[in-house]
Amino acid sequence: MAVVGELHCQLGPGFQAALLSSCSSTLKSQLESTCKKFSFDPTSQQIERSRNCIVNSMGKSSGNDDGGSTAPVTFDIPKTDLIANLPSDCIEKMGCKDGKTAWKIRKESMDKVAAELES
Repeated sequence: MAVVGELHCQLGPGFQAALLSSCSSTLKSQLESTCKKFSFDPTSQQIERSRNCIVNSMGKSSGNDDGGSTAPVTFDIPKTDLIANLPSDCIEKMGCKDGKTAWKIRKESMDKVAAELES
């Protein structure tokens, strides 16, 4: 909630309205109270803030205290060749513009992609 408060402090009522329009009623009361705690301050955009890089903080320092050198961070994310798993004409069908039912062909193709992403 601190991040939401800081964003409201810097961005103001427009951010609050966009945020509250897309959330449930139970969360809405928490967000409203957070926005009240962190009132909008137009001058807050000029305040100097410290910045941290999560990726750099995850890597181990190589012994230098200057913070410039860190060990590489790797993530084990499974890779899949999506195109190989789709029908050969799927991409072509996504660009179909022929006739009044072209939208159905494009939708069917997009549904196949979505199904493959979920599997």
